[in-house]
Amino acid sequence: MVLGRASTPSKFSEIIRVTFTSESSLIKATNKAANWAVVIKKIPIRTSAEAVCAVLSEFGVIKVIKMQLIRLWQKAVVKFEQLDQADLVTAEWSILIGKDAVHVARADSDKKAWDARN
Repeated sequence: MVLGRASTPSKFSEIIRVTFTSESSLIKATNKAANWAVVIKKIPIRTSAEAVCAVLSEFGVIKVIKMQLIRLWQKAVVKFEQLDQADLVTAEWSILIGKDAVHVARADSDKKAWDARN
């Protein structure tokens, strides 16, 4: 058992900040915070963050979108204000942004979950 103060990783600090008394509590809270975020992969380079925001705002209120270039594709991490909004997006295996289908999953998904969706 770990005693003392701990907080979630800094990338989720605006979502949740709690004092923990055990390592399992820290892991549980980090996973809960990650559930609010959605990862979108295989976004074409020509696609803007505004286009991603326009499509995903149909599912709920977006707090943050972070785009990243990975080889010939982009990846976006989108944080929603409510968990059920993230659930609406991840209920689909892919969504259309413009004419392109992009892959969607929760931020806490492992490689197995991504492989199952491809």
